[in-house]
Amino acid sequence: MKFLALGEFATNIVKAMLLLCFSKYLYDQTGQILAIAVTFIAEMVMMVLIPAVAGSYIDKNGARSGLLISAVAHVVICAIGTVVILVLGDRASLILLLSIGLSAVWPISRIAVFTLTPELSAAERLEKDNGWLMFSLQSGQLLGMVLAGVLLVYQSLEVILYAANLLLLLALVCYVGSVKNHKVLRAQGTDVYSDMSLREVVRLSKRFFPVFLVSNFDFSSVAVFNILLAAVVVSHYDGNTYWLAGLDAAFAIGAIAGGLLIARMWRTVGTTILDPVMTQVVFLLYLFALGTTALKFYIPLVVIVFGLFQSYSGIFWRTELQRSFPTLAMGRLTAARTTVSSMYIGLSAMLIAFFHEISMDTALVSAAVMVVIQIGALVLYHTKAHSLHKLPNS
Repeated sequence: MKFLALGEFATNIVKAMLLLCFSKYLYDQTGQILAIAVTFIAEMVMMVLIPAVAGSYIDKNGARSGLLISAVAHVVICAIGTVVILVLGDRASLILLLSIGLSAVWPISRIAVFTLTPELSAAERLEKDNGWLMFSLQSGQLLGMVLAGVLLVYQSLEVILYAANLLLLLALVCYVGSVKNHKVLRAQGTDVYSDMSLREVVRLSKRFFPVFLVSNFDFSSVAVFNILLAAVVVSHYDGNTYWLAGLDAAFAIGAIAGGLLIARMWRTVGTTILDPVMTQVVFLLYLFALGTTALKFYIPLVVIVFGLFQSYSGIFWRTELQRSFPTLAMGRLTAARTTVSSMYIGLSAMLIAFFHEISMDTALVSAAVMVVIQIGALVLYHTKAHSLHKLPNS
Protein backbone atom coordinates (compact mmCIF):
# COMPACT_ATOMS: atom_id res chain seq x y z
CA MET A 1 0.00 0.00 0.00
CA LYS A 2 2.92 2.37 0.65
CA PHE A 3 4.08 2.03 -2.96
CA LEU A 4 0.55 2.75 -4.21
CA ALA A 5 0.41 5.89 -2.03
CA LEU A 6 3.83 7.01 -3.32
CA GLY A 7 2.67 6.47 -6.90
CA GLU A 8 -0.41 8.59 -6.23
CA PHE A 9 1.78 11.25 -4.62
CA ALA A 10 4.02 11.51 -7.70
CA THR A 11 1.08 11.41 -10.13
CA ASN A 12 -0.78 14.20 -8.36
CA ILE A 13 2.32 16.38 -8.27
CA VAL A 14 2.39 16.12 -12.06
CA LYS A 15 -1.35 16.77 -12.44
CA ALA A 16 -1.27 19.95 -10.34
CA MET A 17 2.02 21.17 -11.81
CA LEU A 18 0.99 20.70 -15.44
CA LEU A 19 -2.48 22.16 -14.85
CA LEU A 20 -1.04 25.47 -13.66
CA CYS A 21 1.86 25.52 -16.12
CA PHE A 22 -0.20 24.62 -19.17
CA SER A 23 -2.85 27.18 -18.19
CA LYS A 24 -0.23 29.92 -17.98
CA TYR A 25 1.48 29.01 -21.25
CA LEU A 26 -1.81 28.70 -23.11
CA TYR A 27 -2.95 32.10 -21.84
CA ASP A 28 0.42 33.71 -22.60
CA GLN A 29 0.37 32.43 -26.18
CA THR A 30 -3.28 33.08 -27.00
CA GLY A 31 -4.16 35.97 -24.69
CA GLN A 32 -7.54 34.29 -24.13
CA ILE A 33 -9.02 31.96 -21.54
CA LEU A 34 -10.75 30.01 -24.34
CA ALA A 35 -7.80 27.64 -24.72
CA ILE A 36 -7.80 27.00 -20.97
CA ALA A 37 -11.54 26.39 -21.08
CA VAL A 38 -11.01 23.85 -23.86
CA THR A 39 -8.68 21.82 -21.62
CA PHE A 40 -11.26 21.75 -18.83
CA ILE A 41 -14.05 20.82 -21.24
CA ALA A 42 -11.87 18.10 -22.76
CA GLU A 43 -11.17 16.67 -19.31
CA MET A 44 -14.88 16.68 -18.47
CA VAL A 45 -15.67 14.89 -21.74
CA MET A 46 -12.99 12.30 -21.01
CA MET A 47 -14.42 11.79 -17.51
CA VAL A 48 -17.78 10.95 -19.10
CA LEU A 49 -16.62 8.80 -22.04
CA ILE A 50 -13.52 6.94 -20.84
CA PRO A 51 -14.77 5.46 -17.51
CA ALA A 52 -17.35 3.14 -19.14
CA VAL A 53 -14.66 1.39 -21.19
CA ALA A 54 -12.08 1.49 -18.39
CA GLY A 55 -14.47 0.10 -15.77
CA SER A 56 -15.47 -2.84 -17.94
CA TYR A 57 -11.85 -3.62 -18.80
CA ILE A 58 -10.78 -3.51 -15.13
CA ASP A 59 -13.57 -5.86 -14.05
CA LYS A 60 -12.62 -8.38 -16.75
CA ASN A 61 -8.82 -8.13 -16.59
CA GLY A 62 -8.10 -6.92 -13.08
CA ALA A 63 -7.31 -3.56 -11.50
CA ARG A 64 -3.59 -4.33 -11.62
CA SER A 65 -3.65 -4.44 -15.41
CA GLY A 66 -5.65 -1.21 -15.63
CA LEU A 67 -3.28 0.58 -13.26
CA LEU A 68 -0.12 -0.47 -15.08
CA ILE A 69 -1.56 0.30 -18.52
CA SER A 70 -2.56 3.80 -17.39
CA ALA A 71 0.85 4.38 -15.77
CA VAL A 72 2.71 3.29 -18.92
CA ALA A 73 0.37 5.43 -21.04
CA HIS A 74 1.15 8.46 -18.85
CA VAL A 75 4.89 7.98 -19.40
CA VAL A 76 4.60 7.35 -23.15
CA ILE A 77 2.22 10.25 -23.87
CA CYS A 78 4.23 12.70 -21.79
CA ALA A 79 7.54 11.56 -23.37
CA ILE A 80 6.20 11.83 -26.93
CA GLY A 81 4.63 15.21 -26.17
CA THR A 82 7.90 16.47 -24.70
CA VAL A 83 9.91 15.40 -27.77
CA VAL A 84 7.41 16.98 -30.17
CA ILE A 85 7.36 20.26 -28.22
CA LEU A 86 11.17 20.37 -28.03
CA VAL A 87 11.44 19.82 -31.78
CA LEU A 88 8.57 21.99 -33.03
CA GLY A 89 8.45 24.58 -30.26
CA ASP A 90 6.04 25.31 -27.42
CA ARG A 91 3.03 26.09 -29.60
CA ALA A 92 -0.35 26.42 -27.95
CA SER A 93 -1.81 23.67 -30.15
CA LEU A 94 0.87 21.17 -29.07
CA ILE A 95 0.48 21.99 -25.39
CA LEU A 96 -3.28 21.61 -25.76
CA LEU A 97 -2.92 18.20 -27.44
CA LEU A 98 -0.58 16.97 -24.72
CA SER A 99 -3.01 18.14 -22.05
CA ILE A 100 -5.92 16.36 -23.74
CA GLY A 101 -3.85 13.18 -24.18
CA LEU A 102 -3.01 13.03 -20.48
CA SER A 103 -6.63 13.86 -19.58
CA ALA A 104 -7.74 10.73 -21.42
CA VAL A 105 -5.64 8.56 -19.09
CA TRP A 106 -6.36 10.16 -15.68
CA PRO A 107 -9.85 8.51 -15.35
CA ILE A 108 -8.40 5.04 -15.98
CA SER A 109 -5.82 5.52 -13.24
CA ARG A 110 -8.45 6.86 -10.85
CA ILE A 111 -10.80 3.90 -11.33
CA ALA A 112 -7.95 1.38 -11.12
CA VAL A 113 -6.63 2.82 -7.83
CA PHE A 114 -10.13 2.89 -6.30
CA THR A 115 -10.76 -0.74 -7.32
CA LEU A 116 -7.31 -1.97 -6.32
CA THR A 117 -7.27 -0.42 -2.84
CA PRO A 118 -9.57 -2.95 -1.10
CA GLU A 119 -7.68 -5.78 -2.82
CA LEU A 120 -4.35 -4.60 -1.36
CA SER A 121 -5.68 -3.53 2.03
CA ALA A 122 -6.86 -5.74 4.90
CA ALA A 123 -10.51 -5.10 5.77
CA GLU A 124 -9.68 -3.61 9.16
CA ARG A 125 -7.10 -1.25 7.60
CA LEU A 126 -9.18 -0.04 4.65
CA GLU A 127 -10.16 3.33 6.15
CA LYS A 128 -6.61 3.95 7.38
CA ASP A 129 -5.16 3.13 3.97
CA ASN A 130 -7.71 5.43 2.30
CA GLY A 131 -6.43 8.09 4.68
CA TRP A 132 -2.90 7.59 3.37
CA LEU A 133 -4.15 7.81 -0.21
CA MET A 134 -6.03 11.02 0.58
CA PHE A 135 -2.91 12.42 2.26
CA SER A 136 -0.82 11.49 -0.81
CA LEU A 137 -3.34 13.07 -3.19
CA GLN A 138 -3.66 16.38 -1.33
CA SER A 139 0.02 16.76 -0.43
CA GLY A 140 0.97 15.88 -4.02
CA GLN A 141 -1.36 18.56 -5.37
CA LEU A 142 0.00 21.15 -2.93
CA LEU A 143 3.62 20.34 -3.79
CA GLY A 144 2.72 20.39 -7.48
CA MET A 145 1.33 23.92 -7.18
CA VAL A 146 4.48 25.06 -5.33
CA LEU A 147 6.77 23.47 -7.92
CA ALA A 148 4.76 25.04 -10.73
CA GLY A 149 5.20 28.48 -9.20
CA VAL A 150 8.95 28.02 -8.77
CA LEU A 151 9.54 26.52 -12.22
CA LEU A 152 7.44 29.14 -13.98
CA VAL A 153 9.46 31.94 -12.41
CA TYR A 154 12.97 30.52 -12.79
CA GLN A 155 12.84 27.92 -15.55
CA SER A 156 11.35 27.15 -18.97
CA LEU A 157 8.67 24.81 -20.23
CA GLU A 158 11.38 22.29 -21.11
CA VAL A 159 12.43 21.88 -17.48
CA ILE A 160 8.78 21.54 -16.44
CA LEU A 161 8.26 18.75 -18.97
CA TYR A 162 11.48 17.01 -17.90
CA ALA A 163 10.29 17.12 -14.29
CA ALA A 164 6.89 15.73 -15.30
CA ASN A 165 8.52 12.83 -17.19
CA LEU A 166 10.75 11.91 -14.25
CA LEU A 167 7.85 12.01 -11.79
CA LEU A 168 5.60 9.90 -14.04
CA LEU A 169 8.42 7.38 -14.43
CA LEU A 170 8.77 7.31 -10.63
CA ALA A 171 5.01 6.76 -10.34
CA LEU A 172 5.23 3.83 -12.76
CA VAL A 173 7.98 2.22 -10.68
CA CYS A 174 5.92 2.69 -7.51
CA TYR A 175 2.79 1.24 -9.10
CA VAL A 176 4.75 -1.81 -10.30
CA GLY A 177 6.09 -2.24 -6.78
CA SER A 178 2.59 -2.00 -5.30
CA VAL A 179 1.21 -4.87 -7.41
CA LYS A 180 4.36 -6.99 -7.72
CA ASN A 181 2.97 -9.82 -5.58
CA HIS A 182 -0.70 -9.05 -6.11
CA LYS A 183 -2.97 -11.85 -7.31
CA VAL A 184 -4.97 -10.78 -10.36
CA LEU A 185 -8.68 -10.71 -9.55
CA ARG A 186 -10.78 -11.29 -12.67
CA ALA A 187 -14.46 -11.85 -13.20
CA GLN A 188 -15.06 -15.57 -13.75
CA GLY A 189 -17.62 -17.04 -16.12
CA THR A 190 -19.64 -18.49 -13.25
CA ASP A 191 -19.93 -15.19 -11.44
CA VAL A 192 -23.23 -13.32 -11.62
CA TYR A 193 -21.41 -10.11 -12.65
CA SER A 194 -19.00 -11.54 -15.24
CA ASP A 195 -20.87 -11.05 -18.51
CA MET A 196 -23.52 -8.48 -17.70
CA SER A 197 -25.15 -6.74 -20.64
CA LEU A 198 -25.27 -2.97 -20.83
CA ARG A 199 -28.89 -3.06 -19.63
CA GLU A 200 -27.89 -5.15 -16.62
CA VAL A 201 -25.04 -2.78 -15.78
CA VAL A 202 -27.45 0.16 -15.95
CA ARG A 203 -29.92 -1.70 -13.72
CA LEU A 204 -27.19 -2.46 -11.17
CA SER A 205 -26.01 1.17 -11.28
CA LYS A 206 -29.54 2.42 -10.59
CA ARG A 207 -29.48 0.60 -7.25
CA PHE A 208 -26.49 2.68 -6.21
CA PHE A 209 -27.53 5.95 -7.88
CA PRO A 210 -28.52 7.71 -4.61
CA VAL A 211 -25.05 7.16 -3.17
CA PHE A 212 -23.44 8.04 -6.52
CA LEU A 213 -25.13 11.43 -6.19
CA VAL A 214 -24.72 12.27 -2.49
CA SER A 215 -21.10 11.08 -2.40
CA ASN A 216 -20.21 13.89 -4.82
CA PHE A 217 -21.64 16.76 -2.79
CA ASP A 218 -18.27 17.55 -1.22
CA PHE A 219 -16.65 17.72 -4.68
CA SER A 220 -19.36 20.05 -5.98
CA SER A 221 -18.75 22.34 -3.00
CA VAL A 222 -15.02 22.35 -3.74
CA ALA A 223 -15.80 23.22 -7.37
CA VAL A 224 -17.92 26.16 -6.26
CA PHE A 225 -15.17 27.21 -3.83
CA ASN A 226 -12.64 27.27 -6.69
CA ILE A 227 -14.98 29.11 -9.07
CA LEU A 228 -15.63 31.89 -6.55
CA LEU A 229 -12.07 32.09 -5.24
CA ALA A 230 -10.74 34.74 -7.62
CA ALA A 231 -13.83 36.90 -7.12
CA VAL A 232 -13.53 36.52 -3.34
CA VAL A 233 -9.93 37.72 -3.44
CA VAL A 234 -10.97 40.75 -5.48
CA SER A 235 -13.93 41.68 -3.26
CA HIS A 236 -12.37 40.96 0.14
CA TYR A 237 -8.60 41.30 -0.33
CA ASP A 238 -8.22 43.96 -3.04
CA GLY A 239 -7.16 41.37 -5.61
CA ASN A 240 -3.95 40.52 -3.74
CA THR A 241 -2.55 37.36 -5.36
CA TYR A 242 -0.93 36.33 -2.08
CA TRP A 243 -4.41 35.86 -0.63
CA LEU A 244 -5.37 33.78 -3.67
CA ALA A 245 -2.47 31.43 -3.01
CA GLY A 246 -3.04 31.64 0.74
CA LEU A 247 -6.68 30.54 0.62
CA ASP A 248 -5.82 27.75 -1.81
CA ALA A 249 -3.03 26.63 0.52
CA ALA A 250 -5.34 26.87 3.57
CA PHE A 251 -7.73 24.38 1.97
CA ALA A 252 -4.85 22.06 1.05
CA ILE A 253 -3.43 22.20 4.59
CA GLY A 254 -6.80 21.25 6.05
CA ALA A 255 -7.24 18.40 3.57
CA ILE A 256 -3.72 17.08 4.16
CA ALA A 257 -4.28 17.18 7.93
CA GLY A 258 -7.54 15.25 7.52
CA GLY A 259 -5.87 12.46 5.57
CA LEU A 260 -2.97 12.27 8.03
CA LEU A 261 -5.23 12.19 11.09
CA ILE A 262 -7.09 9.16 9.69
CA ALA A 263 -3.96 7.46 8.35
CA ARG A 264 -2.11 7.79 11.67
CA MET A 265 -5.29 6.99 13.62
CA TRP A 266 -4.89 10.18 15.66
CA ARG A 267 -8.63 10.73 15.32
CA THR A 268 -10.20 8.56 18.02
CA VAL A 269 -13.29 7.62 15.98
CA GLY A 270 -13.65 6.54 12.37
CA THR A 271 -15.37 8.56 9.68
CA THR A 272 -19.17 8.57 9.60
CA ILE A 273 -22.00 10.11 7.57
CA LEU A 274 -21.66 13.10 9.90
CA ASP A 275 -18.43 14.09 8.12
CA PRO A 276 -20.08 14.75 4.72
CA VAL A 277 -22.81 16.70 6.54
CA MET A 278 -20.23 18.77 8.43
CA THR A 279 -18.41 19.46 5.15
CA GLN A 280 -21.56 21.11 3.83
CA VAL A 281 -22.23 22.95 7.11
CA VAL A 282 -18.70 24.41 7.20
CA PHE A 283 -18.94 25.44 3.54
CA LEU A 284 -22.25 27.15 4.34
CA LEU A 285 -20.49 29.07 7.13
CA TYR A 286 -17.83 30.06 4.61
CA LEU A 287 -20.49 31.44 2.25
CA PHE A 288 -22.07 33.40 5.12
CA ALA A 289 -18.66 34.79 6.08
CA LEU A 290 -18.26 36.08 2.53
CA GLY A 291 -21.36 38.19 3.03
CA THR A 292 -19.33 40.81 4.88
CA THR A 293 -15.73 42.02 4.66
CA ALA A 294 -15.66 42.34 8.47
CA LEU A 295 -14.92 38.60 8.74
CA LYS A 296 -12.26 38.44 6.04
CA PHE A 297 -9.44 37.58 8.46
CA TYR A 298 -11.43 34.62 9.83
CA ILE A 299 -12.09 33.19 6.38
CA PRO A 300 -8.72 31.33 6.12
CA LEU A 301 -9.52 29.47 9.36
CA VAL A 302 -12.92 28.44 8.00
CA VAL A 303 -11.25 27.29 4.78
CA ILE A 304 -8.81 25.09 6.74
CA VAL A 305 -11.72 23.46 8.59
CA PHE A 306 -13.55 23.05 5.27
CA GLY A 307 -10.52 21.26 3.80
CA LEU A 308 -10.28 19.07 6.90
CA PHE A 309 -13.87 17.85 6.70
CA GLN A 310 -13.71 17.51 2.92
CA SER A 311 -10.85 15.07 3.45
CA TYR A 312 -12.83 13.18 6.11
CA SER A 313 -15.81 13.04 3.78
CA GLY A 314 -13.74 11.75 0.87
CA ILE A 315 -12.26 8.99 3.03
CA PHE A 316 -15.71 8.05 4.35
CA TRP A 317 -17.23 7.69 0.89
CA ARG A 318 -14.26 5.81 -0.55
CA THR A 319 -14.36 3.29 2.28
CA GLU A 320 -18.16 3.00 2.27
CA LEU A 321 -18.33 2.38 -1.46
CA GLN A 322 -15.39 -0.02 -1.54
CA ARG A 323 -17.08 -2.09 1.15
CA SER A 324 -20.46 -1.93 -0.55
CA PHE A 325 -19.77 -2.43 -4.25
CA PRO A 326 -19.75 -6.05 -5.47
CA THR A 327 -16.06 -6.84 -5.86
CA LEU A 328 -16.22 -8.12 -9.43
CA ALA A 329 -18.39 -5.22 -10.60
CA MET A 330 -16.45 -2.50 -8.80
CA GLY A 331 -14.80 -1.16 -11.93
CA ARG A 332 -18.06 -0.64 -13.80
CA LEU A 333 -19.83 0.83 -10.77
CA THR A 334 -16.90 3.17 -10.11
CA ALA A 335 -17.08 4.22 -13.75
CA ALA A 336 -20.81 4.94 -13.41
CA ARG A 337 -20.16 7.01 -10.30
CA THR A 338 -17.39 8.91 -12.09
CA THR A 339 -19.80 9.77 -14.91
CA VAL A 340 -22.48 10.96 -12.47
CA SER A 341 -19.82 12.94 -10.61
CA SER A 342 -18.60 14.73 -13.74
CA MET A 343 -22.12 15.66 -14.82
CA TYR A 344 -23.27 16.86 -11.39
CA ILE A 345 -20.13 18.84 -10.62
CA GLY A 346 -20.15 20.37 -14.10
CA LEU A 347 -23.80 21.39 -13.75
CA SER A 348 -23.24 22.87 -10.28
CA ALA A 349 -20.22 24.83 -11.47
CA MET A 350 -22.03 26.21 -14.53
CA LEU A 351 -25.04 27.31 -12.48
CA ILE A 352 -22.94 29.19 -9.94
CA ALA A 353 -20.86 30.74 -12.72
CA PHE A 354 -24.09 31.87 -14.42
CA PHE A 355 -25.43 33.46 -11.24
CA HIS A 356 -22.06 35.15 -10.68
CA GLU A 357 -22.54 36.94 -13.99
CA ILE A 358 -25.58 38.60 -12.38
CA SER A 359 -23.77 39.56 -9.18
CA MET A 360 -21.53 38.20 -6.44
CA ASP A 361 -24.40 38.30 -3.94
CA THR A 362 -26.61 36.28 -6.29
CA ALA A 363 -23.85 33.68 -6.64
CA LEU A 364 -23.43 33.45 -2.86
CA VAL A 365 -27.17 33.06 -2.24
CA SER A 366 -27.55 30.44 -4.98
CA ALA A 367 -24.54 28.53 -3.64
CA ALA A 368 -26.02 28.64 -0.12
CA VAL A 369 -29.34 27.28 -1.44
CA MET A 370 -27.46 24.48 -3.20
CA VAL A 371 -25.63 23.58 0.02
CA VAL A 372 -28.84 23.55 2.07
CA ILE A 373 -30.42 21.20 -0.48
CA GLN A 374 -27.34 18.97 -0.30
CA ILE A 375 -27.53 18.84 3.50
CA GLY A 376 -31.18 17.85 3.26
CA ALA A 377 -30.34 15.15 0.70
CA LEU A 378 -27.61 13.74 2.95
CA VAL A 379 -29.96 13.57 5.92
CA LEU A 380 -32.62 11.91 3.77
CA TYR A 381 -30.10 9.43 2.42
CA HIS A 382 -28.95 8.57 5.95
CA THR A 383 -32.49 7.97 7.18
CA LYS A 384 -33.77 6.10 4.12
CA ALA A 385 -30.82 4.33 2.54
CA HIS A 386 -27.77 4.78 4.74
CA SER A 387 -26.96 1.07 4.84
CA LEU A 388 -25.70 -0.39 1.57
CA HIS A 389 -25.62 -4.16 1.41
CA LYS A 390 -23.51 -6.22 -0.93
CA LEU A 391 -25.27 -8.19 -3.60
CA PRO A 392 -24.99 -11.98 -3.98
CA ASN A 393 -21.63 -13.44 -4.96
CA SER A 394 -19.85 -10.13 -4.42
